[in-house]
Amino acid sequence: MGDAETSLEDLLRTNYVPTDIQRSSVRGLVDKNKSKLSDLGADIDRLRLGLAQLRRSRRAILADIERYEVLLSSARRVMNIPELIGEIFLHYIYIFGVFDSGEWRHLHYSWRDTPLALSHVCRIWRRVALTTPELWSAFEVTGYRRSAVPINICLSRSKSSPLSFGIELGYLGRSSHDIAALSIHQNRWRHVYINSIGHGHGSGSIQNFLSSVSDTCPMLEKLHLSATHNFIETNFFAPNLTQLELKGCLLTNDQLSFPSLREIIIRDTWYNASLDYCLSMCRRHLTLEKAVFHISSARMMTRYEDIVVLPSLKDLHLSVTSNCIREPADASHLLMTIRAPALKRLHIQSIDEPIATMSTLEAVLPFLKGSNAPIASLHLHGNYSNMDSVVEFLEHLPHLQELGLSSRHLNPDDLLTHLQKPMVKHTSTILCAPELAVIGPLRPTPTLALMVDFILSRSSNGISGLREVVVDSESRETVDDLRSHPGISERIKDGLKVIKRSIQ
Repeated sequence: MGDAETSLEDLLRTNYVPTDIQRSSVRGLVDKNKSKLSDLGADIDRLRLGLAQLRRSRRAILADIERYEVLLSSARRVMNIPELIGEIFLHYIYIFGVFDSGEWRHLHYSWRDTPLALSHVCRIWRRVALTTPELWSAFEVTGYRRSAVPINICLSRSKSSPLSFGIELGYLGRSSHDIAALSIHQNRWRHVYINSIGHGHGSGSIQNFLSSVSDTCPMLEKLHLSATHNFIETNFFAPNLTQLELKGCLLTNDQLSFPSLREIIIRDTWYNASLDYCLSMCRRHLTLEKAVFHISSARMMTRYEDIVVLPSLKDLHLSVTSNCIREPADASHLLMTIRAPALKRLHIQSIDEPIATMSTLEAVLPFLKGSNAPIASLHLHGNYSNMDSVVEFLEHLPHLQELGLSSRHLNPDDLLTHLQKPMVKHTSTILCAPELAVIGPLRPTPTLALMVDFILSRSSNGISGLREVVVDSESRETVDDLRSHPGISERIKDGLKVIKRSIQ
């Protein structure tokens, strides 16, 4: 620091007025520092521009690294392994796709899902698609719409893979080349969906189709037949068949037996099936785990003295319709003739005119008591009398998790009151049906106040609380009122579902 600056520093520590010489020195010093400041600002600007350029270069280099690292990724290595590509393709294509069409389930194979779509992506994918047999083992055969892939190509490229196919017989003649080709490969059939509804050929087409195969289908696991108001006489043997569904048609050969059958579904829309027929199918297939019967009770059932015990049956659905106003849709004869000690789900729906009435004392309760099964789901819908006996019997179903009841003889308020009754004396938390998680639909609909009390009481249950409250879809206001109730809204926040659903 010069003498002038030193004197100025000393002057700053005083209140003296600078002399003219000192004032001139101050001006020179300020101008000099301003010049240095300007130079520093210029240097900072140059550095800032340089830093921005360096950052841009850095981003460009990072982008290049990311682009080229893709070439080293595990995914790219995987996509060069044909076996893994083929496995991925199998998850993409809806190999065993089944969609619901009304009450009839049918395999549907959209052209967008065919292996051809995958084979058009690149050379590697095409090679994998053409050499993965499972991709070609599911297809649909119709006579009115040309398939994107001819059936002979599917049969050839699928090699020895099990076949899943849906076939519309309405426009296919008995001498069809497609039918002949399928018959040759019957030892590979696994899931088969045959439909002849609405084409005027009835079950004759199905019977002709089945008669074109030999006696045994060793790999067949699922068979779905849909026809119109007819009986099918067939004699093939399927030792591994686990699921059989019949709609509008019946298999009438008394010698027919499927030793591995686990599930049977009969949807009788033409009043062909009787309770006798359902019982005969149960009697022949004691391995059943699930039975679904949608039939008419117009045809009377023969009285049987012996009881059929189905030791593996866990799921029984009965939907019985009466076409006579004076005779109820009654399934009691069937229920009285079978026992299911392992049953967990019992759903009974009787569809008839209001004048027809049947008693739970004759139909449902004897079956439940005789089976002594660990029922977890009970749905009973129809014009049943003596519903109070069913309500009282709930005390004997400690594992009940789902409950739905509807009858003009049901007092829903009494039901909910009974469900709040302690199952163990001198306790307030272990209620009747302590594992109950789903309630409803109930018809008639209980009063709102009692429904609220019931829901809140189950939240303090010693074992579990309600998970779902199902309200009859005809009671829209009840659903809204329940959801808006302060106590219930808090339970909804905790996970309770309040929904509406029609009685089916």
